[in-house]
Amino acid sequence: MSINFYLIFASSGLALTILFNYFNFNFPTRSPDLQQTSLKTLSKEAQLYHQGQDNIYQGNYHKAIVNLNRAIIINSQSATAYNLLGEAYLGLKDFSQALASFERAIDLDPQLARAYFNRALTYRELKKSKEEITNFQQVLALNSDNLATYYYQRLANLNLIDDDYRDYTAIVSLQPSNAREYYYRANFYKKLGNYQKALIDYNKAISLNSNYIDAYQERASLRRYQFQDLSGALTDYECAIKINPQNIHSYFGRAQIYQELGDLEAAIFEYSRWIKVNPESGYLYRGIAKKQWQDSQGAIEDFTKSISFNPNDTYPYYLRSQE
Repeated sequence: MSINFYLIFASSGLALTILFNYFNFNFPTRSPDLQQTSLKTLSKEAQLYHQGQDNIYQGNYHKAIVNLNRAIIINSQSATAYNLLGEAYLGLKDFSQALASFERAIDLDPQLARAYFNRALTYRELKKSKEEITNFQQVLALNSDNLATYYYQRLANLNLIDDDYRDYTAIVSLQPSNAREYYYRANFYKKLGNYQKALIDYNKAISLNSNYIDAYQERASLRRYQFQDLSGALTDYECAIKINPQNIHSYFGRAQIYQELGDLEAAIFEYSRWIKVNPESGYLYRGIAKKQWQDSQGAIEDFTKSISFNPNDTYPYYLRSQE
């Protein structure tokens, strides 16, 4: 059993949109204690908020809802917490709860552009184009330099995706030195299945911003799955790790590639790096690699560790029983 978070997100247009929103829309979130550098030094509210953010990134929407509701109990006036809560409900396609959360966020902070954007995404899922457009217009009124939102609004007006991306190409032409806009267009090309154009735009984004971690990760995924360029994918993941050593998905991506290549020793090394930042899932995958490497004792130890983090997950019990 091998779970790849990127494949999970890629298989769901809605989840991909949430992930796209989570990382790339440059809206102020004003999360509590955001300037703190260590999670341990944050207030309890802020810890729960950031845990909820991580849960959403990982696609664990149920856990995000638990953590964010706990944060809201501590501070019922947190617009950003309600907005994130809405994103979690949106991930579960619970549109009524998502709308209620976004509306509460907007009531608390009418200047929170991200909440209007998320509400527009919800209306898109409900196929309510008029309401979607209205909310995108509000985003632009609050954040007029966000050209990506303009493009989404154009899509809402047309209710289709133009294969040539004439509108989005026009946006890129307005900011030809803006790496972010090439990254956005690459994501859309990738979604369409035009992988060569996507690769060109990821390359351009990285040439404009050599520290663009999301572009490295997306290009790695593209190289791996669409071009079977495993060496190039490994290089991109390593670049992402150098930019942010806490980036768990890059460790995971490298480990899976090494496992695919049959280099189990390298895969185990990468999973060990991943465990340092994400032990909750890392032990299970390292245990599987050790099992394949015929390290039965090591596999049993890792499956036992995995069970200690996830006692309700039956899979590590099953794997341990096979050793």
